[in-house]
Parts: sequence; structure tokens; C-alpha cells
Amino acid sequence: MSDPARTRAPGARPSFGRWLRRASLAGVLALLAVATVATADADTGDYPTEGGRVFTQAAETDVPDAGFAVTDAGGIPFWTEFQRLGGVQALGFPLSHRFEWDGFTVQVFQKVVLQWRPENSTFMFVNVFDRLSLEGYDDTLEDLLIPPWEHFEETGFIWDQIIASRQALLDANPALRDAYFAVDDPLRWYGLPTSRIVTYDHVHSIRLQRAVLHHWLVDLPWASAGEVTVANGGDLARGANIFPADVLQPLVFRQTAGPSPQATPQPTAAPPPLPDMYGPVTALRAALGLPSLIESPELMQAAQGHADYFIAHLDDPNSGGLHTQVFGYAGFTGRTIGDRARAARYPLGWVDEVFAFFNPADTVAWALETVWHRYMFIHPSAVHVGYGTATAGDTTVTVFNVGLSPQHTADAPLPAVVPLNGATDVPLSWAGWESPNPAPGALRPFGPPVSLQFGLDDEVAWGDAALYGPDDSVVTTARTTSEWRRALSIVPHDPLTPATTYTVRVTGTRNGTAFTVESSFTTRQTGPPLR
Repeated sequence: MSDPARTRAPGARPSFGRWLRRASLAGVLALLAVATVATADADTGDYPTEGGRVFTQAAETDVPDAGFAVTDAGGIPFWTEFQRLGGVQALGFPLSHRFEWDGFTVQVFQKVVLQWRPENSTFMFVNVFDRLSLEGYDDTLEDLLIPPWEHFEETGFIWDQIIASRQALLDANPALRDAYFAVDDPLRWYGLPTSRIVTYDHVHSIRLQRAVLHHWLVDLPWASAGEVTVANGGDLARGANIFPADVLQPLVFRQTAGPSPQATPQPTAAPPPLPDMYGPVTALRAALGLPSLIESPELMQAAQGHADYFIAHLDDPNSGGLHTQVFGYAGFTGRTIGDRARAARYPLGWVDEVFAFFNPADTVAWALETVWHRYMFIHPSAVHVGYGTATAGDTTVTVFNVGLSPQHTADAPLPAVVPLNGATDVPLSWAGWESPNPAPGALRPFGPPVSLQFGLDDEVAWGDAALYGPDDSVVTTARTTSEWRRALSIVPHDPLTPATTYTVRVTGTRNGTAFTVESSFTTRQTGPPLR
């Protein structure tokens, strides 16, 4: 069926949906030959900076002169390409600083996301709507009159046949077809259709890899009957919270020696001391040469919201998991850990989470004994922390969130190794109750886990990792790594021997340079295992 009809219109949604609806409908502007955007100049809120220009028009802040810089800094010519492609009129205003995303340097504009490809020194447009589909936002986008992504059976087609087949979908609506082909290179600007033309109330819509075309059937505040507009892909992606929060924070550049376009907010005020329950974390970080964490009101809000949500839906198996929420449920604050932090307006782009069925103090003590749940508390790039707790009947849950940033990696000897080099009185065993299982196939209890972590700004390739007992005897261990955390752990399959010294040896490369780590610890005489 080439023209399916849908009677679906925007309705009341949480803040994410409202933001997207404003960006894609009431605030939508057409692109290129379809319509124009007002040309920017000094009177409209932009000003020059070294190697480019700063735009404040889409910064959404009350701070004077705060905005986003488009520059040729670092030999990556975003400013030159921005002008070549048509500037604000073609791409819209910038919504972010440039940043690293999926291995490439990118910058978000209202209409597109520009991606620098160093292998051929050119720019590409990111397939924004494909990415939104992969992130699971098709249902929300359809509320905004954007058709869901479709699978087309094209087995055996060559590329030219795929192009012809997809572009033929536009023939069902001449207005949409003419708008698509009105640009000089529709494959570059829009990509291929990824849906058929769908009819909603008052509009025909077709989804493309990098855009969505709307053909309006009645006069509306943002379009006249018969007009074709293009949804702002960059605006939609920003509203969907798929980018790091820190790159979306506007900065002021109008000064003699201003920050670079890649600058990120820095903690400035002297932080108040953490509550006593953080004592073990603070002490361990200090022993590793790492600064104390700073309690963040935004992370407190995000963690408490998730604890409340989980308890509210404790008996509903369809309400999500330990770290997820389901859109539409009461108390929904965000589908993922990152979504909830961004909804609370947390400024840094990396957030990790611990969920436990303990009170806060016991959660901290338990987490430091584990593999996966220890990482965030002692990470060299960790900056902020927040927690929330909730109880219903005899069930208590606690959620901790830690915010991290590559730009905030501590100036300390790395990797951070636990147990500490030279530590004594290390427990002999660990019950091993943690998910994911850090030593699949081994029988609990395990020996105490050993972990190593570099900073988020490091490129790490792990080599050999082993634990040795007396006379260099090899201890049987399980090895796990967390790529994004730049972390490795080894877990002895069996409890260790009392009053014995063990040595961990790990090799690899850090930022292209080979390293070898050797660290030793001594077990306690006897005593209870780790939990």
C-alpha cells in the first residue's frame, strides 16, 4: 500500500515529547529551496571569534553572548564548510560545540549534524533519523507526524537499483518528490527514503535518512496548505538526548583570550564535604591519588526519580529493568541512565549508575567489593555523585549516579589499581553476587576482584592480565573488560590463601605507548569474606 492513512496527531506528552513537538512542528523551518531562514548578522546575536563566528540565537540561555562557535580550529574547517553549504540559511544555527561522537568529530546544527571524515578530508551529514530509530524513538517521533522506519526487501539489488527503488516512493506525491529533487544533491542532503509516504491528519509525510518532508494539506501557523517543509533533524536529535549534555551548554567567547570551542564547564565553587556514608569511597580515591567526588543536585534528582519510579512499579514486570524506565508510566523521568541525567539538566556527558536493594551506606560498601559496581566510584574521570533511595514494605532500593568527563581525568598515576599496591589485610574471598556475573562458569565464592582503570580520555588496548601467587604460580582467574570505562578486572575462581602475597601483572598500550603494571597485595590471616 503506497499511501497508508494514519489518524494520529500530537497529544500531551512528557517534557521530551513537548520539546520535540515544538522543534519539529510549531518551530519548523523549511530547508534550502523550500523556504529560507533569516540571514544572521551582528544585529541578530552572532559575533566573530578566531577562525570563525559565534552564534547565540539557538543557545537557550539568559547569559549574554553565550553561544556556540563554528570555527576552523585544529585544521578541521567547520566554518569554511558551513559557509560553503549556505550558512544559517541552509543548515540553521549551531546547537552544540564540536565534539567527538562515534569516533568522528561532529557539530550539531538545527537542520543537520555535520561529520568530519579525516580519511578523505571532507564532511558528511549524519543519518540522524536512522540514529533516532536505533535509539528506540520511532513511537515518539510518530506522535510528531514522522513515519516509523521501514524495512524494504532489497536482497540482490545493486546500489543503483536501491536508489531508484527508494526514490520511486516519492512518486506517490508530486509535491514531496519535487521538494526532494529541488536540491542540488538530494542523496547528500536528505539520503534515501526510509518509509513510504504516510498520511496523518492534515499532512503527507515521508521519512528520509537525514530529514523528514511534510506536505501540509491545510493552512497552519507554521505552513500554508500545499507547502512542503523539512523537519529540523538536528533539533529533533538534540531533543532526543542522544548527544553528550556538556557539548550543548553555550559558552561566552567575546573576550580577549576566550575559551576554545571545545571548552567544557569546570567545577568552580569549593564543594561541601560528602556525607559520612561516602567515607570508604573518599578514602580509597585519596589513596589512589584521585580527588573526592562532588555531590551534584542534578544527579541527586535523577537518582531519586529513578528510585521512586522503581518502587512505584515494583510489582509490574513490564515497567522496565533495574536501570530502565518505560515511557508512559507514572513517574517516568527518562528511559536510560543518560536520559534521566539530561532531564535533570546534569551538564557533563557521561553518567554511570549503581542500583542495589540496600540502604545507601550498605550500597556503597557492597559496590566497592564488586567488579562492575566498583568502577564508577573510583574512576579517574569521575567528578560528581548523587543518590536516591525509596522504600515500600520490606523492599528498599538505592540508586547512585556518578558523572564522568574525559576533560576531568585526574592528574594521578594511572591506571588506578584496586587492591592498592602494598595493601595488606585483603579479604580471602568474595561471595560474587553481582550482575553481570564477573566470573561465568566458576563456582562461588570467588577470590577478591582486582580492577584497573584509565581515564576516559585514554585509548587503551589491554594485553596479558594475570594474577600470580607464591613462586610465581598462576592463579586461575576470570577476566572482564569494560571498553567505555577503560577498565579491566580479574577475579580469582577460588578463595585465596591466608597471609599470602599475590602479584597482578598487566600489559597493554595506552595512547599508543606500551605499559606494564605490576602491583602486589597481601591477604589477611583469616576472617569473613566479602559479601
